[in-house]
Amino acid sequence: GNLAIVTRFELREGEDFIRVIHDIENEVKDHRVRVLLQTSVEAPDVSFGDQGFSLIQRPTVNPYMENWKKEKFAEAPVPIYPLENLAGVTNGELTSAVTTKGIKEYELIKETGQLALTLFRSVGLLGRDNLAWRP
Repeated sequence: GNLAIVTRFELREGEDFIRVIHDIENEVKDHRVRVLLQTSVEAPDVSFGDQGFSLIQRPTVNPYMENWKKEKFAEAPVPIYPLENLAGVTNGELTSAVTTKGIKEYELIKETGQLALTLFRSVGLLGRDNLAWRP
């Protein structure tokens, strides 16, 4: 199948933000489409996302990644986290954040300082047995 994405960036007079609009034609199965946003934050300490009426700080590396097999987790923990409208990253000196509409998960790629926002994911079957990594 084909996947075609056309992205428009809009700057409007009187607004202090950039509007990003994606037009997507998707015929592909079992995949995830993300946008990678390069931040200016080097060596990030934490990422954060909003939930409810709070801002949740998260470590740059999931602490369970080191010993999930030894601890007999059924599935590997992943560094993908939920958000409602806001995700960001900081190193204590610099902070970079993005507000969203309709995007519900993010990942910090620590090595590059990028925020990966999931635009959508497409899976044909949920709940497969014996998967270490959930789609």
